[in-house]
Amino acid sequence: QLKSYTEAIKTLDPMRKNPKMADRARWWIARSRVGAANPEIPQTYAQTLTAAITELKSAAQSAHNSGRTDPKMYVLSRDIMMELGDTQILAGKYKDACTSYGQVVQYATDRSEEATQRLATAYHLGGDYARSDSTCKSFMQKYPKSTLTAAIWFRSAENACMAAINTKTTYNRSQADLDQPFKEAVTRYQRLLDKFPDFSEINLAKYGLATAQYRLRWYNEALQTLAGIPAADCTDKLTAVPYLIADCNIRTFPT
Repeated sequence: QLKSYTEAIKTLDPMRKNPKMADRARWWIARSRVGAANPEIPQTYAQTLTAAITELKSAAQSAHNSGRTDPKMYVLSRDIMMELGDTQILAGKYKDACTSYGQVVQYATDRSEEATQRLATAYHLGGDYARSDSTCKSFMQKYPKSTLTAAIWFRSAENACMAAINTKTTYNRSQADLDQPFKEAVTRYQRLLDKFPDFSEINLAKYGLATAQYRLRWYNEALQTLAGIPAADCTDKLTAVPYLIADCNIRTFPT
């Protein structure tokens, strides 16, 4: 497969000199670079993504410039900007991704709905939970029947949970005040689980719900939630699930 990507880049490279094909050639070269990138080799992975980002920026600008004489190229430039945002996410450049997705939203194309959802994700990954949550609310107001509602509800719940975790504890705040943000997170996660039980990230949502329940000292409820995550799925972002289960069990032991 890696050989196929390399061959694709060699085939496409001469096309960058053709004014009529330059934007598309750069776009597909960037796609090939991302496809060939190996996250298990961090240094080369970062370099490859940086090169792909450069290609995508050039392709988007080229398509945008061509739009002055061919309006269809404006549409192409928005598609490339979406892929630019996705690649910037992979590279951990979340603020840059926000800019890319924001431009797609601004131009109000048929991809604005999708771009808004990804914008909310980019804000969240960049640690701007308030802005991500605001984007989620705007999305639901504008697209109340969207097929992306589950993804937005998930991001909204994640925003609430992370904002609660990052709330600074001060001497004059009561326990009830500290608990309220986690209760809001529980409400949001539960809404998602009830309405979209087959959501692609449902196990992450369960983990988030259990985390909020744990912070509320609702250990039995957290154990019940965690029991719904198959052991085989406790990898990557869910590797901490067994440890949280063990912690909850210890805290519920009779004293």
